[in-house]
Amino acid sequence: MEVVVVGAGVAGLAAARALTAAGHKVTVLDKGRRVGGRLSTREFAGGGRADAGAQFFTIRSDEFSEIATTWRSIGLVHEWCKGFSSNDGHPRYAVRGGMSQLAAAMAAGLEVRCSTHVEHVHVKATGVMVDWPEARGHEAGRLVADAVIVTAPVPQAAELLGSDVLVPSISYVPTLSLMVALDRRAAISPTGGLQVAEDPVWSFIADNQAKGTSTVSVVTFHSTSDFAASRLDDPVSSITDELLDAARPFLQGASVLETQLQRWRYATPVESFPERTFATQDGRIILAGDAFGGPKIEGAYLSGIAAADQINRRG
Repeated sequence: MEVVVVGAGVAGLAAARALTAAGHKVTVLDKGRRVGGRLSTREFAGGGRADAGAQFFTIRSDEFSEIATTWRSIGLVHEWCKGFSSNDGHPRYAVRGGMSQLAAAMAAGLEVRCSTHVEHVHVKATGVMVDWPEARGHEAGRLVADAVIVTAPVPQAAELLGSDVLVPSISYVPTLSLMVALDRRAAISPTGGLQVAEDPVWSFIADNQAKGTSTVSVVTFHSTSDFAASRLDDPVSSITDELLDAARPFLQGASVLETQLQRWRYATPVESFPERTFATQDGRIILAGDAFGGPKIEGAYLSGIAAADQINRRG
C-alpha cells in the first residue's frame, strides 16, 4: 500500500518505521525544517545545545520498554535521574546530544520530506489526496495514497481534513520555552532538573549540561500554561525580556551569553482520546499522536505503532 504520514514527530516516525518494515511504501511529510516535532534541540554559539521541547521520557509499559531498551543498548539514550526533588523510583531518560538525536535515529532510512506544509487532505474515490503549496523554495505538490496517518495536533488535523472527517474535539495548553546560554554553570538542582511549584511563570527548569544535551552551560526554562496563554502572541523581544527577568533568580549570578525562545501553541493535550487512534470507518484516514491513548513520548510512540497496526491488518 501507499501510505502518507503527516508529521515527523514521535508518533509519525514510529508509524512510518512499522509500516516500512511491513513492506508498505511510506512517505513522511513535515512542515518543519527537520524531523522531531517537540523532540527539538536548539544550537548555540560555542557549541551549546538545549532541548526546547520534551526534556526526557519515562517508561510505563512493556511495549515501550522494548524499544527503549534498544535505544539504551546502542548508547542513544541514558538514565538521567529517578526524580528531581526526591527519588521516586521512575527513571527519566535523556538523549545524548539532545532529544532531536532520537528523532534523527527514528527517521534513518525513511523517506521524509521536510519543509512541506500540508494544506489539505481530501478523501476521493481514487484515494486520499494530500496537497501542499509552494513554500521555502519547495515546489507545490500532491500525493495520492491508499491511507494517510495524520499526527499533527488535533486542531491542526481538523483544519487539514476540513469537512471530510469529523475529528474528536481535543484542546491543548501552550508553553513558552526560554533557553539561556551562560558563562558558567548554575546549580539548578542536584540532578539538574527542577519542577517548580506555585510559581506564576515557571513549571520546569532543566540544566542541559547535567543531562548530557550540551557540553557547556545552557538552561531551558518552561513556562506555566497560564503564563504562555497570556503572552503567546506577543513580540519575541518583549516575551524574552519578561521571561529573562523571571529566570534570573535561578541563574545564581551567571552572565547570560545568548537566549532563544520557542513558542509551543499545542504543547500538551488537556484530555486524551480513550483509544490509541481515531480512524474513519473505511480506515483510510487515521489520527494518531500524544492526544490518543496516553500523553507524552511513550503515548505518542504507542499511538503511532497502533496506527501502523491498523493499516497492516488491512494488508
